[in-house]
Amino acid sequence: MLVPIAVLLIACGSTQSSETSTQQSAGETSTTATLQSCPDAITWDQASAHAGELATITGPTISAVYASDSRGQPTFLNIGKPYPDPNRFTVVIWGYDRDNFPFAPEEEYDNTTICVTGLVETYKGIPQIVADNASNIEIIK
Repeated sequence: MLVPIAVLLIACGSTQSSETSTQQSAGETSTTATLQSCPDAITWDQASAHAGELATITGPTISAVYASDSRGQPTFLNIGKPYPDPNRFTVVIWGYDRDNFPFAPEEEYDNTTICVTGLVETYKGIPQIVADNASNIEIIK
């Protein structure tokens, strides 16, 4: 895991704040982040074009759920759009990795804008990154 951590440190080295602007068009919400902390990050809505790549993805956490009764006890951070919207980006934290977070991820990351670094994969057509520790995710303040 040294490569994703190194990429995160390089891509998200500054801790300056960012601004998020929300535009509504025809009843739909679209969020665009102006990034100062992760200048080389890819926006969540472009993540699917980077499947198979190690990348830093950024966007607003629209919902965060710990599925403690599901197989693998995953935590899902839905970025950009809520579940079940097929156009969302998802960060997955498996139950066996929760001890690598000094807090409850579904509480810490909910309603924040984050940068997450890792291998961009797709699951049932939805782009995602599996984060196995807190150093993979940075909250943009």
